[in-house]
Amino acid sequence: MGIYFKKGMQFETVNGRTVVYTDGACINNGRQNPSAGFGVYWGPGHRLNAAEPVNGKATNNVGEIQGAIYAIETAIQYRIERLLIRTDSAFLLNAATKWIYRWCNNGWRTYNGNIVRNVEDFQNLLELLYCVDVEFVSYRIICNFINKFCLQEKVKGHNGIGGNIESDRLANEGSYKYNNGRACYIGFSGFAVAC
Repeated sequence: MGIYFKKGMQFETVNGRTVVYTDGACINNGRQNPSAGFGVYWGPGHRLNAAEPVNGKATNNVGEIQGAIYAIETAIQYRIERLLIRTDSAFLLNAATKWIYRWCNNGWRTYNGNIVRNVEDFQNLLELLYCVDVEFVSYRIICNFINKFCLQEKVKGHNGIGGNIESDRLANEGSYKYNNGRACYIGFSGFAVAC
């Protein structure tokens, strides 16, 4: 683990890769009045940290995908060539390192012939993955896009790792920005609990 500076900003590195944490969040995911966002965390007080609402359909998975897209686009903008995306999303890890190839080869259809959900986001993600050498880390698995391998690592989502906690906080902040900050949490009773 190391640190380097670029354009007056400090970045953490692991094995020569710049580390970034991403997360997605959705208030009322799969229910009425969803509000989704993503968080991208580069480090304490980092000017590239982001809390943004998703574009399009408000789901947690969209937040996960768009968080990774945002991180990679930022890496490209700042000429970061090797990126380590830490996420607590097994969905994102599997989608970005396994399923995305199959979907692309199948005309963006699932194994049963349905069009892939969030296909435009996945097409954008795949295009970006060819621009930067990206490794995804989730839970205890490491997968490398370029070399197409997976290894075990002792990292688990939301286990007190500061970057995971901060990316989650930012993702929740981003979800409140969806619909211009009019996010409402609908409780199980069906009534608005918090707006």
